[in-house]
This record gives sequence, structure tokens and C-alpha cells, in this order.
Amino acid sequence: FDESWESNQLGIAVFARHSKFEMVEVSHRFARDFLQEAERQCTDVHQISERLLARADSVMVCQLRHKRQGSTPEDCIIACAHAVWWYTDNPQQPISCKPVQIMLMLRAIDDFADSRGLDTGRVVLCGDFNTLPCSGGSTSKYDDTAGYELLTKGFLAKEHPEHPAQHGWALNALEAPFHVRSAYAVAMGKEPSFTSKTSSFTATMDY
Repeated sequence: FDESWESNQLGIAVFARHSKFEMVEVSHRFARDFLQEAERQCTDVHQISERLLARADSVMVCQLRHKRQGSTPEDCIIACAHAVWWYTDNPQQPISCKPVQIMLMLRAIDDFADSRGLDTGRVVLCGDFNTLPCSGGSTSKYDDTAGYELLTKGFLAKEHPEHPAQHGWALNALEAPFHVRSAYAVAMGKEPSFTSKTSSFTATMDY
């Protein structure tokens, strides 16, 4: 999808079988555009918000119409996203940027759905979220579970060690406009053993 790509932007795409779905509308949105002014103005000792605003991570949101023979077509939303990988307390690559970015991506999807009168209960969100489903898999001192918790519970307490408030950015508890369930966990009863594997790293971070 080409919409004024930035040089450091990571590619995301949605593929649809046109015999079954009509692509009604596509919107490409940067997570950073959904940070609210009040959030930007909060005390931010390590300029985490500036790191976030410099990122081109994004979400593609598609309104698809299911062509059902002999039945009324149904619309749904398919979204594809990529969240920043940072997982330490390095001020240049702070782990606490990630759950905020994921919250902003959910805001982008919610805004798309609301402006078109669509139900967020009919959203399928796919992507590389770089967040782990449980503790024990991170290679840093953090569990790196904040993003997963926010996605599946819709809430991240400010006391969470990966919340920005614990890293100098005085945000309140993070609240997502809606939360989702992992299709893997629903279908198989648990998350897969891994979704990403390299010579030095194996983990579940794609959902």
C-alpha cells in the first residue's frame, strides 16, 4: 500500500479474496497521529513522547463487505499493524513506548469504525505487536507483556512496570477504546509456542 511512504516506515498489507469480499474502503493511519494534546503535555522526563512521535509505525484499516449468495452482505473491519520492538529501559528505545503505541493503534481503528457506523465487535486485527503473552520469554529485565495485556484486557494500570508512568511520562492508566481476543488462544486454548524464530531468538509476538 503506497500512501506517501516514509523512508523508515515498515510495510504492512492486507490481502482479500475478491470473489468473497468487496474492498469498500482502506485507510492507512500512523499511530502517532492519535496521541492527544493532553497526553503530549504531561510531564515526560525522558521525552518518550518525542520518541513515539518520531516513529512511522502504523495500522492499515480495511472495510470489507462479505459477499454472501442469497443473503444480505455483511461488513467487517480487517486491520493490520506493526508495533515498535523496543523492550528495555534505554531512554532512546524505551519499552514503555510500546503499550502507548498499541493503544493509539486501537484508537485509530475505533475512529475509523465510528466514522463509518461500524461495530468494533466485527474487527479482526492482525500484526506483529512485539509483545509477549506471559512472563519468562523476554531477554530484558522486563516481562514485555504490557502490550498483550492492553490488547486483551483493554486496560494497563499505571503501576505496571512497563507503563510510561514508571519511566517518567506521567500518563494515567492506559485505556483502549475496545479490547480483543487472541484467535490462537480461542481456537487452540493457548498461544502458540512461537511465531517468530531466528538463530538467537524464539518467541510469540504476532497475533
